[in-house]
Amino acid sequence: MISFKNQAITVIRPTEWIDERGDRFPNWDTAAEHLVTGCRLQPMASDELHFTGSSESEGGVARTAVITRWRLFTPHDPDLQALDRVRYDGTVYEIDGQVQDWPSPTGALRHSEVILRRVDG
Repeated sequence: MISFKNQAITVIRPTEWIDERGDRFPNWDTAAEHLVTGCRLQPMASDELHFTGSSESEGGVARTAVITRWRLFTPHDPDLQALDRVRYDGTVYEIDGQVQDWPSPTGALRHSEVILRRVDG
């Protein structure tokens, strides 16, 4: 049987944290990576946001941001966490929300889903 889940992703997981002024941030320079096969990605709607704030009144400058989202289907119970990042086709995405496990009455269609997000601009 041919599977529609024929793509692979690379999971990027921080292994160290940086403390700055009482806050902890992941150190992505030392992150570990592992491969997850048997995946499928489907594009979702993207958004284009226009920020028009001036530096005097709103602390920013005019710019445009593009938000791209993908729905990722993985095998059931993947080694994937909400704070991980995912690389697909050379592009790195953040995970938007939690990994959701979907049961199946027969077990044949059980899988996990997650939303990937990238903000440019």
